[in-house]
Amino acid sequence: MNLGELLQLQWRAPLWWLLALTPLLLIGLARLRKPSWQRYADPQLQPWAVRHGNTIEQQTLLRTLTEWTFWLLLACALAGPRLPLETLSNQPQQTKHDMDVMVVLDVSPSMAAADIAPSRLLRAKLKLQDLMVRWHGERIGLIAYSGEAGLLLPLTRDTGAFIPNLEFASEALFEDRGSHLAAALNLALKNLGNAQRSRAVLLVTDAEASSLSGEAGNTAIAAARVLKNSGVSLYVLISASETGATLTLNDAPINSRPDLAGYRALTEITGGTVALLSDNDSDLAALYQRGILALPASRQASDKSLTWREFYTYPLLAALLLLLVNTLSFTRRGKQALVAAVSLAASGAAQADDATWREAHQSYRQGQYLVAQHTYHKLSGFHARMGEGGSAYRRKDFAFAASQFTQALLLASNTQQRADALFNLGDSYFYAGNRNAAADAFDGVLRLRPNDQHAKENLARVRGTLVLRNAPVPSTAGIPGRRGRGLGEGEATDTSPLDMAPSKDEARPMVGEESTDAEAARRLGQSTAASQLDSDASRSAALKKLDLLTDQRLSTLKQSIKQDATREPPQGMPPW
Repeated sequence: MNLGELLQLQWRAPLWWLLALTPLLLIGLARLRKPSWQRYADPQLQPWAVRHGNTIEQQTLLRTLTEWTFWLLLACALAGPRLPLETLSNQPQQTKHDMDVMVVLDVSPSMAAADIAPSRLLRAKLKLQDLMVRWHGERIGLIAYSGEAGLLLPLTRDTGAFIPNLEFASEALFEDRGSHLAAALNLALKNLGNAQRSRAVLLVTDAEASSLSGEAGNTAIAAARVLKNSGVSLYVLISASETGATLTLNDAPINSRPDLAGYRALTEITGGTVALLSDNDSDLAALYQRGILALPASRQASDKSLTWREFYTYPLLAALLLLLVNTLSFTRRGKQALVAAVSLAASGAAQADDATWREAHQSYRQGQYLVAQHTYHKLSGFHARMGEGGSAYRRKDFAFAASQFTQALLLASNTQQRADALFNLGDSYFYAGNRNAAADAFDGVLRLRPNDQHAKENLARVRGTLVLRNAPVPSTAGIPGRRGRGLGEGEATDTSPLDMAPSKDEARPMVGEESTDAEAARRLGQSTAASQLDSDASRSAALKKLDLLTDQRLSTLKQSIKQDATREPPQGMPPW
C-alpha cells in the first residue's frame, strides 16, 4: 500500500478509536486508588507491603510505550480500516455482472481423442471448473451435444449446481453420433430467454473439421446468423491441439483435426472470439475477462455495491504479538518461554506436513477411508491427490475418485506418475459405469508403459464388457474376477489403488491373481466367441450387475433429452 492509498483509507466503525484512550483511563483509576494503598502501610513499609510494579506510574518508559502502542493497534483493528477495490492497483470496481451465458459442450466421439491429456473432453471439463472461480454473478446454463443436443442445466445463478451437471455430460446421453452444432446453437438460443438481457453462448468443442463441412456447416452458419440477429455473441474454446489426433471408430482410424479458421469465421459473424485451450489462464482471459465480462450487464438488475478489501488483520496481528512480547519479555522465565515458543513454532511448522501424511496413511491402513480422504484433502501435490482418490475409491465413490485421479494426472511430473494416475483413473471409470473412458485410460497407460501387463489385461477385460453389452446374442463371458469368477457370479476384484503400496498378496485394481484369469481376459479381448456362458440366466445376471454400476440419473437425463432432441441431422454428417 502506497502513501496515496493510505490517505484514502476508510473506517467501518470509527468510534472504536476511543479504545486507544484506555491507558488514560487506567492512569486515572490508579491515581484514584493511590490514597487507599498509601493508607495500607506506613511509608517506610510500603516498598515491602505494596507492589508498585503493577501501577502505570511505576512502569519503565519502554513498557509504557509498548502498552500504549498495543491499545492503539487494537483500536485501529476494531475501527476496521478498508479500501474499495477500485482504489487498489487501479482495479475496476467489482460489480455484479448480470447477464445470461449458456455453455454448450461438445461430447461427440472425437472429444475422446487424447492429443491433450487425459482427453479433450476431460480437459474441457477441468477448464470449465476453473471458469466457475472467475464468475461475476452471471446466470449460467449447460447444453451438451453430439448427433443431437440436450439441455442439462437451465439458466441459474447457482454455480454450485453447474459442476455436478457437468460431470454427467458425455456421449452416453445421445443415441445419434456426430457433431450437430446447429442443433446445439438453436437450443441455446431457445433457452437463453429474455431478449432484453445481455446474452452470450460459450461453445466448448474440439472444432472438428467435419462439423463445418457440407450441409452440417451450412446449418451451423445459419444458426450463427440467427444468434447475431438476436443479439447473442458466440465465444469458442477449442479443446484440441492444432495438429489433431488419430482415433479409432468402428475399427477404422479417423484423423480428427480442428478447423481453427472455420470456427474463427463462425464467431466473427456474432462478434465473438476463439481461444485454443492452454495450460495457463490465457484462454479464459481472452474469452471471459476480455470477452464475456466486457459485454454490458443488464441495467435493471445491476448491483453497484462496493467490494472492500479489509486491512484489520495487520494491526490486530501486530497488537497480539506486542502483547505477547510485553507480557513475557520482562522476566527471566518470560524470556525463556518466549524463546521456547519461537523454537516450537518453527519446528512445528516443519513437522506439520509430515504428521498429516502419517495420519492420512495410518487412517487408510486402518480402513478409515473417509478420515483418510479428508486428511489427504488438506495436503497438496500429486501424491495427495492420488491418496484422496484412493480413499474415495475404497469408499466406492468412483466418480469423485476419478476426478481426483484426473487432478493427479495434471500434477504428475514424470511418465511413471502419469501412467499410475491413468491406471487408477481407468479403474475408477470402469466401476463408475463409463467403460469407454476406462478403455481410453488403460490405452493411455500402455502408450506410456507398453509392457505393463496389468494394463493390458484390464484393457482386454474392459473391451470384453463392451462387447458383452453390445452383443445381440450370448457370445462372451463376464469379466473374470480375482478368483476366477465372473461379475455375474460374485465379487469381481480387489480395489487397492496404486498409491497405497499394496502388499504382495494384494492385487492391483481389476487385476486377477491367477494366470487362468489373464489368459481368459486375453482370449476375451481377441475374440467375441472365446467362450460361452453357462446359461442365459448367468448372462442376464451379469448385465444386471453392470447396469447397477451406472448412476440412474444418466438414464433420466437421456430420456429427457430424447423428448426434446432434434431428429433431423444434416445429411452426410459423419459419426464423429
